[in-house]
Amino acid sequence: MIKIGILGGSFNPAHEGHLHISKLAIKKLSLRQLWWVPTAQHPFKKFNNFLDLEERIKLCQKITKLYPKIKVKKIDNFYTIDLIKKLQKQHKFVEFIWIMGADNLPTFHKWRKFQELINCVQFAIFTRQNFILKNTNCPALKLAKKNHQNSKKFPKISLFHSPNLDISSTKIRNSHA
Repeated sequence: MIKIGILGGSFNPAHEGHLHISKLAIKKLSLRQLWWVPTAQHPFKKFNNFLDLEERIKLCQKITKLYPKIKVKKIDNFYTIDLIKKLQKQHKFVEFIWIMGADNLPTFHKWRKFQELINCVQFAIFTRQNFILKNTNCPALKLAKKNHQNSKKFPKISLFHSPNLDISSTKIRNSHA
C-alpha cells in the first residue's frame, strides 16, 4: 500500500511554511506523494480578503514546482470528511494521512463529523516551536485517545515538532494590505 499525505487548507496564500511541513511530512512519513488541496471556502475564516480559488491554486503550483512529490489538487469537496471518504473510495490501495498544523487543534472538534474523521484517517500534526499545545483537554484529542484504546488500526495521531518559521498566510496578507 502506498502512502499519500493530504494537506488541506485555504492556502491564502501558499508560503514557505506550507512547503516546510510538506517536506518534513514526506520525509518523516515516507510518503510517495503529498497532495495540497486548496479549499474553495474555509468554514472558520472570513472571506473578505481571500484570493480567488484559481489564483490560489496557481500560487500553490508555482511554489511547489521544484518538488515533484508535492501535487496540487483541485478537488470539489467542502468538508474534510467528505474529501477523505471520496479519496478512499477512489483509491483503494492508498493509505491517506491527513497533514495539519497544530494551530487547527483548538477548533478541530468543530469540524463536520470530526469523530467519524478521527476514525477513518490517520493524522500527522505539526507544531511550531512557538505554538504550545496549551489545551490538553482538546475534545478531538480526548476522543482520539479514547478510540485508540479500542482500536488496533485507527486513530493514529503523530505529533511532529518543526522549527519555527514565524510565517503565516495571515501575516503575508496583512503585510500587503
